[in-house]
Amino acid sequence: MKKCIILIVSLFVATIVNAQLSGTYTINTNASQNPSYTSLSAAASALSAGVSGNEVAVTVGTATFEDVTLGANGYWVGEEGENEIYSGGWMFTNYYSSYFWGGFTASNHTDLTQTGLNAQYTAVTGEGTITPPDLPPYIAHPVGTIVMDEYPLMTIHEITSVATDPDDPDEDIVYSFISNSNETDLNAYLADPNGRFLILQRLTNKDATATLVLRASSDGQYVDFEVQVQMIYVSPQGVDENEYVVSVYPNPTNGLLNINVENSNHFNYQIFNMIGQNVMNGDIDGSEAKVDVSNLEKGVYFISVFDGNQKFVERIVVK
Repeated sequence: MKKCIILIVSLFVATIVNAQLSGTYTINTNASQNPSYTSLSAAASALSAGVSGNEVAVTVGTATFEDVTLGANGYWVGEEGENEIYSGGWMFTNYYSSYFWGGFTASNHTDLTQTGLNAQYTAVTGEGTITPPDLPPYIAHPVGTIVMDEYPLMTIHEITSVATDPDDPDEDIVYSFISNSNETDLNAYLADPNGRFLILQRLTNKDATATLVLRASSDGQYVDFEVQVQMIYVSPQGVDENEYVVSVYPNPTNGLLNINVENSNHFNYQIFNMIGQNVMNGDIDGSEAKVDVSNLEKGVYFISVFDGNQKFVERIVVK
């Protein structure tokens, strides 16, 4: 005999929760395999708690109430006050009151001829399911400390796989920049339409640290994470930093870019796009060069200038 759950409507509302929510979450829901009452309507809401940094498992199952022990009269009814019933790994809690006819019972009675109070232990097997709530992304592969031991220095770091979304495509995750604790010593940017590349540009040669806060967003939900950057002191190696002066202008530019390296008779340059691809380079005899960038797509680039002793990195904009 099939058992059914009967929800008795009153001032008391039965709630359904998943017991023992912790690091790994399991959703039991699938009425397609067994057309019996599915125990998720309020239980799923428990999963809306933040799960950032935890693995999330979604499995399939059904609460049929076949595992509920009925009394000799063919039904189970809670004792007066707070109580619960278990089925299929789910815990159903409610407040039962015989005075208010509140709470719920489980029964195998299916006499549909009864009405009113005489029908309080009669029901038919229901069926249905709900979609679990959308879960937020979480950090699957944290970024380790980034060490910068050269100066000047620009580095590019792909962060595509840092976060994952348990129920939406990872390619839809968008990364955004929240804060930089040390803008004096470090420039930090995100590139790519979805912010999947972290660009770091060191601004000084001294010992310093920076904490970057980034955000991974997906389908209206997000998780924040930190990236630690350690900058190690770099000696000028006998070259007077005041003698190494590089000018790159105009910036922004819509065509011609001038490069001037004082006290140099030879240098080379490289221009990188925001995903780290080398789009232009040159080897110059002398201290000046005029570079035509009109063929580059509009956007942000980085130019690196090196004269054999010192390196200069600058962010440029092509209009």
